[in-house]
Amino acid sequence: MRRLAFSFFILLTFVQPGSAQRLRDYDHQMSSCLAWRERLASTVRQFGELGIVPGEDAPIAMGLIEMMGKRCAGDDPQRMSQLYVILLDVLSDQRHQP
Repeated sequence: MRRLAFSFFILLTFVQPGSAQRLRDYDHQMSSCLAWRERLASTVRQFGELGIVPGEDAPIAMGLIEMMGKRCAGDDPQRMSQLYVILLDVLSDQRHQP
C-alpha cells in the first residue's frame, strides 16, 4: 500500500507542474488573442473615421472581429491571434493604397 501511495505521489509531483504550465500558456495565449482583437477593432474604428474603411464595411468588419473574439477563449487562441495579425496587416496595406 505504501508503494502505491508513493507512486501516486511521484506521479502527481511530475504531472502537476506540466499542467500548470499549460494553463499559464493558455492564459497568456488567450490574453494575447484578446489584445490583438482590441487592436484590430481600434484600427477598424480609426480607419472608418479616416475613410480608409468605407462606412458600410466598418460594421461588417466589427461583427467579424467580435465573432472571432468569442473564439479567443476556445481551444486555439493562438490561431485566432494569427488571424487577427493577418487582418491587421491587410488593413495596414489598404491604408497605403491610393
